[in-house]
Amino acid sequence: SIDNPANIFIGSENNCYVHLGFVANYNINPKWSLNGTLGFKHFSNGSFQQPNLGINIIPVTVGVSYKINNEPVDLTKKPLPEYKKHNLINVSFAAGSKNYKAGGDNFLKTTIGVNYLRQINYKYRLGIGMDFFYSAAAGDRIATDASDFSKEWSYAIVGSWEWVLTERLYAPIALAFYLHRNEENNEITQYYERIGLRYRLTNNLAAGVTIKAHKGVADFFEWTVAYTFHKDPNFK
Repeated sequence: SIDNPANIFIGSENNCYVHLGFVANYNINPKWSLNGTLGFKHFSNGSFQQPNLGINIIPVTVGVSYKINNEPVDLTKKPLPEYKKHNLINVSFAAGSKNYKAGGDNFLKTTIGVNYLRQINYKYRLGIGMDFFYSAAAGDRIATDASDFSKEWSYAIVGSWEWVLTERLYAPIALAFYLHRNEENNEITQYYERIGLRYRLTNNLAAGVTIKAHKGVADFFEWTVAYTFHKDPNFK
C-alpha cells in the first residue's frame, strides 16, 4: 500500500493465488531427495476490484528435502476393480461480484451451467455443455440498440474435464467458446477458461469456487452450487 498504492497489477489486498505444477523427486537415500518443479502461477482478485491486470509467472524451482520420520512408504500394488463407465448430468448455479471501472460500483454476475459428462475411469470425467451468463446493469454500460436481454445475457458451448482428486473433492476444468457475448461486459475474447475446486457435500450436491478467465485475464470468481444426476455402478 506504500510502495505500490495504485496496485495496477492485482488491484486489491485480497487476491486469488493459483499454482499448478509438475513435480519430480529423485531419492538420494531414504532420508534425502532432490526435487524440481515446472509450473504456472497466477495472481489476481478475479476482477472484484479494478485495475486488475493480473500477474502470470512460469516458475522453475529446484530444492532439496529431508524426511524427518522413519515411516516406510507402502509401495505394495493394490489393484482396483475394473471401472464401469457411466454418465452424469451436472446442473450448476454460480454468483460473483464484478468491478468494471476503477472506483466504480460492483455488480452481480451469475452463471447457469448444464453439462453432460462421461466418467471414463476412477480419475477423469469428460463432457460438453452450455453456460449462460447474466451481467447486471449491462443496459447502463452498453450503448447499442440491442435489447436489454441481449446486453445482459451471454451464452457459450463448453468442453469440460473434471479431475477427481478424492471420493468427494474434484477440480472442474473447462475451455468454452461464446455463441453470444458482449465486450462491454469484459467478455474480451471469443473463448474463456475455467478452473477451480468443488466438494461433494452429498452423493448429488456439491459446492465450490472456480475462476473464469479470458486468455489468462480473470473475469470473476464463480461461487458455485451444483447438483449432479447420476447413478455410479462402481460404488454401493
